[in-house]
Amino acid sequence: LALFECLRYGDNGSYHYTANPVLRSQKIADYFSPFVTGSPCYTVSAEEPVAKLQARISPNPFEDQLWITLESAPEGVAQAILVDFSGKTVWNAEVQLHEGDNLLNGWGKLPAGMYALHLRTGTGAGVWKVVR
Repeated sequence: LALFECLRYGDNGSYHYTANPVLRSQKIADYFSPFVTGSPCYTVSAEEPVAKLQARISPNPFEDQLWITLESAPEGVAQAILVDFSGKTVWNAEVQLHEGDNLLNGWGKLPAGMYALHLRTGTGAGVWKVVR
């Protein structure tokens, strides 16, 4: 039945990417991004990190800065991205994280609201809800 409903199946295999959730998510984000934000979304790596990044974010709600407390230091530089709940990236930076307290700031006049803080390193990734 699916072969008759999805005419493009014969051309390129299953274009729904059911076996690759990362690629499927990127395809969906790429398609809907111009409608939601007017600009493309940030790119998701096709290679999943091996572990969830364990961190404590404070203060939450925050004013001008966020502290990230790590029990172990990740390898290399981390990509830090702050996304509002409409999906728009409002701030991103590459930061060198170390064990203990790490300071994030520099987003300027950020409106009050809820955001998702994404941290991605070569060995781990995590997402936290933060409020301003």
